[in-house]
Amino acid sequence: MTHGTVRAWFKQEGDQVAVGDALFEVETDKVNAHVEAETAGVVRRIVAPAGAQVPVLGIVAFVGAADEPVPAPDTWSTLVPIPAGIAPESSLTGSTAARSVSAVQAVSSLPPANPASAGRAAANRPAASPAARRLARERGVALDRIRGTGPRGEVTRADVEAADVSVPQVHGDGRMDAAFLQMLRREATSFRALASDVKVHLYRLHGAQIGAGVRIEPGALIIAREIRIGEVSTIGADSSIECDRLHLGRLVAFGKRTRIHCREVEIGDALWSKEEVVIGGGGSDEAGASLTAGAACFFGEGAYLNTCHPLRLGDEVCIGSRAMLFTHSHWQSVLRGYPSLFGPIVIGNHVFVGNNAFIFPGVTVGSGATVMVNSFVALNVPADTLVGGVPAQVIRHIVVPSDAEQTGIMRDRLIPELAAMLAERGRQVTRRDDNDAITLELGNGAAVRFLPSWEEPARPPQPRRLVVLTFARAPVTTLPAGVTLLDLCASQVSGVQDDLSDEVREFCRRRGIRFQPFAWRYGVGHFEDDRFCSHATR
Repeated sequence: MTHGTVRAWFKQEGDQVAVGDALFEVETDKVNAHVEAETAGVVRRIVAPAGAQVPVLGIVAFVGAADEPVPAPDTWSTLVPIPAGIAPESSLTGSTAARSVSAVQAVSSLPPANPASAGRAAANRPAASPAARRLARERGVALDRIRGTGPRGEVTRADVEAADVSVPQVHGDGRMDAAFLQMLRREATSFRALASDVKVHLYRLHGAQIGAGVRIEPGALIIAREIRIGEVSTIGADSSIECDRLHLGRLVAFGKRTRIHCREVEIGDALWSKEEVVIGGGGSDEAGASLTAGAACFFGEGAYLNTCHPLRLGDEVCIGSRAMLFTHSHWQSVLRGYPSLFGPIVIGNHVFVGNNAFIFPGVTVGSGATVMVNSFVALNVPADTLVGGVPAQVIRHIVVPSDAEQTGIMRDRLIPELAAMLAERGRQVTRRDDNDAITLELGNGAAVRFLPSWEEPARPPQPRRLVVLTFARAPVTTLPAGVTLLDLCASQVSGVQDDLSDEVREFCRRRGIRFQPFAWRYGVGHFEDDRFCSHATR
């Protein structure tokens, strides 16, 4: 781009301005964005009124002290970093904004991964406002399926908001253009400074398969020969990812300053990873250096996952803060009697590895096991055990409660706790007991009900909106309208999902009860097949 258009001013001449205040809205070919004040003071003069086109890095206004004189117009040209349009790359050094322009120039000079298809797409692109295009990209809405209501028939932001035609975004097959990767290494600092939607667009343009709603936060950079990222995923600010193959599921969230360097990374849906997680380390360039993780996993702050050899995690695996998993261990000489350990680590489903725990190379941790905090695990851990210590030893075997005991836990402990939680969040809760069933009436035709066993009702339930917690002993095929079923036997959720079901599901998650499909995040939304349903309305 060479110009932007000022669409609206939020401050007027003479208004006081604080750092971070929204000054004006700018429209470009790709986005509409609010520009914030970088300094405090008074708006002394607006140079570019609403509707004006301004060159990149041109002057739009002066902000200063209340009595500070405005520079004379004949001196303004000396204040503009780029006098007209976009200057050559060599003249842009030293400015973050200029380095960003440099990176875009470098990328724009590269051909798309598929020039023919890119040309056809541009020719057939439906008319739409920049704000509508940006929202459509975020939501995965196909613009050619939306009837525009703008003055010239163009699709508006309101049209996209009202649309219900979400489809998966298909771009390349994930294999990245080699020239683009060379540019990323050459212009890494500049590329990091680009806005999220610009980076996502450029990755897609050069082969990446990136779903709708993906964010690559400021300072984040991915360099990989193959990139596939599922919908509504986030790469945290100032993160660095470098590998041969990166495959991330939907609703994957990496925190700030994540560091990944290994051959291959493949992670399922709904990973939640905190800040400063490291995946890679010593031996990360070895042929088998890889991480594979299932769905609904959690990596705590500062966790260290070494991938000299393959590291395999199942579904619902929690790696606690500052826990360390090493697939290699060497320093002291084997000729002096010291071991030199190399080997993969395999962790089963539904495993908890406590904070500051250390797992040695070649160890297998069975499904359902718990490793206590500060433990050193040098031997295989049997399934469904609690282990701890230095070195870790089996402390006890986990025995699954009987059906009657599980019902008692729900009735006597969890349902009262759920009622208290809903009340704390402002809901009017009235408890009704009917034999073995417990109903928490919430007003406005909504309720949460616990049933020890499930039988499909002969008539629709009385509440218009009902969330049911139950032990269904057989598959549930149909549900009445307005009912969400959380099956505690099959760990399965079915039926409508909204804010109320989100609150109940999050209550269960905090007690280790997770439901499939895993592609769900509290307060964000869930996937129905390939369609994302947002819950961000509370």
